Amino acid sequence: MKPSPPYNQTFDCLPTLNDQQIIEFCRTGFLTLPAVVPEEINRKAVDFIETIDSSYEPTSIMAEEWFVEGILKNPEASGAVRSLLGKNFTLPVIISNHRGPLPFEGQKWHRDGGSLYTHKLEYLQVFYQPETCTQEMGPTEFLP
Repeated sequence: MKPSPPYNQTFDCLPTLNDQQIIEFCRTGFLTLPAVVPEEINRKAVDFIETIDSSYEPTSIMAEEWFVEGILKNPEASGAVRSLLGKNFTLPVIISNHRGPLPFEGQKWHRDGGSLYTHKLEYLQVFYQPETCTQEMGPTEFLP
C-alpha cells in the first residue's frame, strides 16, 4: 500500500544554510543547489513524467515514496527551505511539469502562479530540474 501524499503537510528537519547563504538569498532572491538529488531519483522522476503522468500538473507523483523522500524531503533541499522558512514549513500541494514535446513553443516572460509579494519570507517557489536543460529544449531563465 502506497503512503498518502503529503499534500499541505508540515515538515521539519535540520537547517542547512549558514548565515552568509541566507543573506545572499535575501540579497538576490534565489538560491541554487546543483546536484543535491541523486541521479537515480532524477531518472525516476523523468521516467514518471514520461510514462505515468505527463500532464502539466503531475501532482500524483507525490504519492511515490521515492519522490517524497528523495526530493521533497531531500536533506540539503529541505534543509535550505527550513533555513529560510523556519520550523514546520508546509510541503507543496501541487507539482507542475514544464516539459513538453520538442520543438516547444516558448512562453513569454511571466510570473509563475502562486507568487506572493510581502516583506515577510513565508512562501517559496522551489524549482526542481531532474535533467540538464539544453538550449535545444528551450532555455529556462529565472528573474528574481
